[in-house]
Amino acid sequence: MKFSIIKWIKWIKIIYKKIKKETTIYVDERGYERYGGYDNRLIHRDIAYNYIYKKGYRNGVYTKRFRDYDIHHKDGNKRNNSINNLQILTREEHEEIHNKQRR
Repeated sequence: MKFSIIKWIKWIKIIYKKIKKETTIYVDERGYERYGGYDNRLIHRDIAYNYIYKKGYRNGVYTKRFRDYDIHHKDGNKRNNSINNLQILTREEHEEIHNKQRR
């Protein structure tokens, strides 16, 4: 399939707009960092999926779909999205940790 110069330029502009929107980061009303753009994805979930879940799923550590897990910030800082600070937990495990912290 041949691209004309005009089609190629239009395609580049579309990709650029998408990248630009996704690299905009903001903090939502709950204190979590999100990518700007059309889907407003949570950054900590993207990091956990790409750097923790995929490998664990291949090795049998995680057996459920990613959306069935919660992501826990070990240090309690919702903006610390380093891999070492994120932990993939079931909803029950996550609630148990936070219930203990509230006591």
